[in-house]
Parts: sequence; structure tokens; C-alpha cells
Amino acid sequence: MKDEYLLQLQQLIVCGNAELAIQLAKAINIDIADVYSAILKKIGLPLPFRGCATAEEIVNFFLQKSYFYCSSSKLTKLDLSCNTALEYLTCYNNQLTTLDVSCNTALEELYCYNNQLTTLVSNTALNRLRCDCNQLTTLDVSRSTSLKSLFCYNNQLTTLDVSRSTALKSLDCSNNQLTTLDVSCNTALVYLNATGNNISKAEQARIQETWPSCKMFF
Repeated sequence: MKDEYLLQLQQLIVCGNAELAIQLAKAINIDIADVYSAILKKIGLPLPFRGCATAEEIVNFFLQKSYFYCSSSKLTKLDLSCNTALEYLTCYNNQLTTLDVSCNTALEELYCYNNQLTTLVSNTALNRLRCDCNQLTTLDVSRSTSLKSLFCYNNQLTTLDVSRSTALKSLDCSNNQLTTLDVSCNTALVYLNATGNNISKAEQARIQETWPSCKMFF
């Protein structure tokens, strides 16, 4: 029963009803600090963090931010589902292996490079994504139809489908394992770096013929 109460209190805090959660916790004899600690553990942020000394301070700090910076924090996990208002996130230079921003429907800019990502789940609002220098073998940006800038170099991608990202202007997919690349739908493309892949000369010529005014590197 206590676990069920803890979950309900966590939900109240995440939904912006912290005062009610505190009152209810007192009424049922649950330490509110335990509730905040459980939320912090779920998010994956360390204690202390960015000048915040308690779990309550960190959680409140996280929930109130539309711009969040947690780069170079030695994070091994990061659950962002508690803050669906996020618009901008930098979490580079950590040790993350998975990252899911599908619940963060307002997130427009994501900088998650220099991690150990093998899984990245994007959203529909992204217009800038830097996921370079990870361990991605696949990257699905099919829902990111507003994407303008994609840097996914230094991964292990064998395929890359950007056909639905029709607003894409800059694409750096260098140092992967691509053998082909279709940019025929990317009418706004002005920069493409595909060096360090396995794209044949014939395929390079075909790509260049698609948008001759685009600055391309192979």
C-alpha cells in the first residue's frame, strides 16, 4: 500500500501539485523527502546537482525548466518523461546508452553527442539534433518532420532515412557505414558531409546530381 501511495504522491508533484502532495504525505505519515528521492532516482540526476543540495530542490529545478543543461554530469540514465514542457536539452559528454524524448513534444533542440547511445527515440518537434559520437547503428527521424539540422557523424549507421525531414538544411553523417543516401526530398538542403562512408563514386555522382547547388563532401 505504501508503494501505491508513493506513486500517487510522485504523480501529484510531477503534475504541479506539490503542496497537496506535502499535505497528503503528512496525513498518511510518509516522509515527503522519500517521494522526491524516488522521483530523482527515476530521472537519473545526481545528488547534489547544479548547486541544489536536496532531492526536492533538484526535482523542482528540473520540473520548472524549459531549457535544461546536464552535460558532463556522469549520467548513466536520463528519464525526461516528467517534464513534457522541455524545449531545449543539452546532455552531451555523459555515459547514456539510451535516450527517449518521444514524450517531450515541445522539445525543439537536442544535443546528446559524446555519450554511449545505442538507442535514441526522437519526437515530432525537433528542428536541431546533434547525436554525433555515439554508438548508434540505427537512427529513426521519420517523426521529426521539422528537422533543419542533423549531425549524426561518428556512429555506426548503415542506413539513414531523411525523406520525411523535408526542411533539412544541414546534414553531417560522416564516418558511418552508409553505402547509399537519398536526399531527393530534402529541397532545402545546402550542406551535406558524407565523408568516411562506403558510398561508391557512382552513388556520389547520383547524390550530387540531385541538388547541384548544395555544398557536398564525400
